[in-house]
Amino acid sequence: MEFRANKRIKLSSQKGPSPLDLARTYCQNYVDPPGFEVKTVNDVIGEGVFATKPFKNGDFLLEYKGDLITRVKHARQLEKEYEKDGLGSFIYFFKYRDKSCCIDATNDIFHEGRMINDAENGDAKQICVMKIVEVNQTPHLCTFADGDIAIGEELRYDYGVPTLPWRKKCTEQKMEMYGTKKGNTMTTRSTDSQEPGQTTSVHTKEVDETVCNISLCRSY
Repeated sequence: MEFRANKRIKLSSQKGPSPLDLARTYCQNYVDPPGFEVKTVNDVIGEGVFATKPFKNGDFLLEYKGDLITRVKHARQLEKEYEKDGLGSFIYFFKYRDKSCCIDATNDIFHEGRMINDAENGDAKQICVMKIVEVNQTPHLCTFADGDIAIGEELRYDYGVPTLPWRKKCTEQKMEMYGTKKGNTMTTRSTDSQEPGQTTSVHTKEVDETVCNISLCRSY
């Protein structure tokens, strides 16, 4: 299943290396840039990624690092194995040059990008977006600031799937609270019901090395 991307963002125009150049450099070196920490959000969500320095709109933030897999069948088999072993699955599906691929970050426990939580597009908590950056003809998944980010703010981007378990749970809670019948249209903006250990898969429709359309769904 594929979903439409949310929106495009303007890259920062600050002096020095461009955000895209920085993204490529960090992708090539397979390291995370400074300015982030992983800590507990709350007892329900678990951990998230927080800024330890300010960022400008369009700045490169973090890469979703992991193993690039070009055979979707293999990735689906890995999902089953991770579930059987009781591991959280961090497999991120997307399309690159009309081909289905994925990044498996399940075992990449030393990098912060995979720990960024979900926030629906339009939610004030959604302060970054995911983009594909091409390095030596290889796709990398990178997050960029979707607005200025202050010290202490938690990074979140839109996974793009309204049927995710924590979104569905939140919607059901709101329907119960307001007496809304099932089948009526309702948009929920809260992401505080996200459950720990839930992870993402991505599907893209158009790919460009500087701006690409991405939307996400999680494997769980």
